[in-house]
Amino acid sequence: MSFSNAFEQGTVYEDVYKSGSFFDFYYQVANDNSSTDSLSRLTVGNFTGFTTSVDYLLNGGDTPTSATRQISGDSLGFNIEIDPGTTSDWLEVATDRAP
Repeated sequence: MSFSNAFEQGTVYEDVYKSGSFFDFYYQVANDNSSTDSLSRLTVGNFTGFTTSVDYLLNGGDTPTSATRQISGDSLGFNIEIDPGTTSDWLEVATDRAP
C-alpha cells in the first residue's frame, strides 16, 4: 500500500503467515528518496481480543527501538526511525489466533 503527503512518500508491505496453528503479521515500510522527512512510528490495528507479541526480523533495514500497545488492545505501534531512501526491517506481530 502506498502513502503520500506533503513530506513523506513510501510503501507499506504486509504479509500474513500461519506459524504453527496461529497467524503472524509482518510489516515493512519503505520511505522513498523523494520524502523530505523521516518516518518515526508505524501503527497497526484490529488486534482487539488477540494476545500478541512483537518482534522484528533483521534484514539490513532500520530497526525499531520499542513497541507499544493501546490500553484497549486494538493498536500496536513500533517506534522506528526510517530515513528517506531507507526501509525498515520486517516488523512482526505474533498472535494467538488460529485460522
